[in-house]
Amino acid sequence: MAHLNDMLQRLPQLYREGEIVNGLIAQAATQIEILDEDAREVQRAHWFNSALEIEEAEMLAALLDIKRENWQVLGEYRAWVHALRDALLKHGAVTVRAAINFTAAYTNAFQRALDFRTVLTISADPEDWYRFPTPVDSEPPPSADEMFDQVAWLNALRANQPALVENPSVRRLQRAPDSGGIEPLHRFSVKNRGLDSSFLGALMVGLPSGPEYAPALINLTTGEGIVFLGAVPPGARLWIRPDQDGRATAIMEGEDVSHKLRSIEGVTPGTAWAAEDAISPARAPRLIPGENDLWFLPIAHYDVPGLDRFLLGMADLTMRQGRWDTTNFDQSLFYQDPAAQLHVAWEETSPACYRIDLPAGWMTSPAPSPGEQVGENGMHDKLAESLAERRRLEFSLNEGIDRLRPAGVEAEVVLHPFREVQGHGDRMTGYLPRRLRDPGPGGAVRLVDGDGMFDLSEFNKSIFDVGD
Repeated sequence: MAHLNDMLQRLPQLYREGEIVNGLIAQAATQIEILDEDAREVQRAHWFNSALEIEEAEMLAALLDIKRENWQVLGEYRAWVHALRDALLKHGAVTVRAAINFTAAYTNAFQRALDFRTVLTISADPEDWYRFPTPVDSEPPPSADEMFDQVAWLNALRANQPALVENPSVRRLQRAPDSGGIEPLHRFSVKNRGLDSSFLGALMVGLPSGPEYAPALINLTTGEGIVFLGAVPPGARLWIRPDQDGRATAIMEGEDVSHKLRSIEGVTPGTAWAAEDAISPARAPRLIPGENDLWFLPIAHYDVPGLDRFLLGMADLTMRQGRWDTTNFDQSLFYQDPAAQLHVAWEETSPACYRIDLPAGWMTSPAPSPGEQVGENGMHDKLAESLAERRRLEFSLNEGIDRLRPAGVEAEVVLHPFREVQGHGDRMTGYLPRRLRDPGPGGAVRLVDGDGMFDLSEFNKSIFDVGD
């Protein structure tokens, strides 16, 4: 209509109101209107933020070699391209700042595109992020508890603050041997793949063939060992835990038995250590980076029981449990059944690695409408859809970080749900129903209802009447 009026205004006054002239000009004006609409669509298709079709957006983003992933709709793809473009062109691509800016930009844009009810707002300024371990420049140097402050990290997540974890610690667990119990003189290897040395922890569980007496665990690679001057009865669990400084504590079924631990340095196979070499309070053996050769043996100590179990002398590395046609006669002991299971644990500082933690507990979905259908998995449709979107966000962030990480560096983004953790260790102290036994000279007998009475009580369920 605008084009028609413009064209009529250019005619002499005599022709402007003519019906035939108006009809002829209207035909041309309509074609021009259609041409203008097509031109606007072409123009919009060349503007990434205005493109209506995802295929058009893909062709524009192809200039930056940023392809669309098959799970992305137009809003997600637009946020994806903007976040990757800024990370690649503005922030140095493989730098930590680029990873932080990508995570912040994409998370914020993704939530706006999918209309999350409560948005998790991420700052693009690295100074607003909690960095873990905490960099402290004050004197004296920070303690291990300050450097690995898990409480501060959890509080950062609860306070809607993202965390950048550089060289995160990974807890490793290994059973020795892979199945069954551990027999005396057993040797096994533990590989510490971390950047730094770690401290060895252990869990020993007594087997029915036990008890195990005075068990010692020695790292032959470093010459350091730890010994428990006591017994591990069948079914009992002995936990040996190192703290961040390497000091070892021992707990057996809820009882602190750390006073029975001793650590030894400079262990030489075949040469017994002296009493003064046993250090208390004990320190856990170190695991240096790389392969560590560990050795398990129960060995005699003064005033510690276990004569029929432990070795009275310090064995050398040629000594073995005797096996037919396998070991030498003069380098063998009579075979001893395993008396305990052994699990060892340690923490590694992951090399060339960082992790981004986001407090996803702040992200909420719309409340279900009254009468809304419940799906097969027991969830309301809106809740199930929101959880799927959050999983898609985490997956997309990891895909983007994978593109931005330097070669040879591992990177991960983790969305932490809201949770409260109260660590505790359970142990069995009894069971129900309780079955009581009445001990007697001939062994245990069952409790009876009463004294023996002629013609009233059964013979095998009665005792002699002892009177009043």
